[in-house]
Amino acid sequence: MRDLMTKIDALRYAGVGKDQRLAQTLGDLNYDIAPYSAVKLGSMCQMSNATVVRFAQRLGFNGYADFKVALLAELRQQPAMPIFQGLEAEDDTQSMIAKSAQLFSQHIESSLKLLEAEVVEQAAEVITRANKIVLLGVGSSAVVANDIFNKLLRLNLPVQFTPDAHLQLACSNLVAEGDVVIAVSARGETKEVICALQNSRRKGAVSIGLTRFGRDTVGQLVDLHLPFRYNEDHSQMGVVTSQVMQMITFDVLFYKLNALLKDHQAIANGQEAVNQYIKGQ
Repeated sequence: MRDLMTKIDALRYAGVGKDQRLAQTLGDLNYDIAPYSAVKLGSMCQMSNATVVRFAQRLGFNGYADFKVALLAELRQQPAMPIFQGLEAEDDTQSMIAKSAQLFSQHIESSLKLLEAEVVEQAAEVITRANKIVLLGVGSSAVVANDIFNKLLRLNLPVQFTPDAHLQLACSNLVAEGDVVIAVSARGETKEVICALQNSRRKGAVSIGLTRFGRDTVGQLVDLHLPFRYNEDHSQMGVVTSQVMQMITFDVLFYKLNALLKDHQAIANGQEAVNQYIKGQ
């Protein structure tokens, strides 16, 4: 399995209960578990070796032995030390620019590694067949939802979005089989989005979630999950890292939608209208 450390690192922030505790321990060990059996690792985390084995199985392995071999193999391919540890108040401006570039590039690469091609394909197919597409997202995620709304509208797809959380709840209660609901939530625990998803599930709509990798509520509620890497440390500052990751993750799906709708002239027609307006000024 590729990019195992990326998934474990994401679980350190987005995991639940024993999964998060085990992921945190693996991170503290710098993923070097060569000396550790399932029993010893479980003892360190105050859990049974069976729990450690189930953790490995949830990540796609037959058992702990396979998980250990894959993790150590990936560890040997990693650089000894990261280039940057993080932004510091004492950094000069040039260092901040360089570190920011590294921060974004690492998050983008890690997020894209979490995407599964099969899920992207399934999401694109249900969107192209949808009778109606309803977008959910509040707060900073509403900015991302609005960006998605604009993209789907340019493809002439039947999409609806309002930043009003109460209206989103109302719209989620008006969907039916054949409709698609796309939920955008950085942490995957936004109450309004969760409630709206529960409404849409009862109505039979297919749901797609754009949220962090891990066992969050939104990710478990949706039919198709498009995860991205989300780091709580950077979110506390209110920076746009999470929104950028959400937009980039959706852009992969948008590329697939364009491929499926390659004979569709909506984008070209829209751009022609803009060009005509500009020429008339």
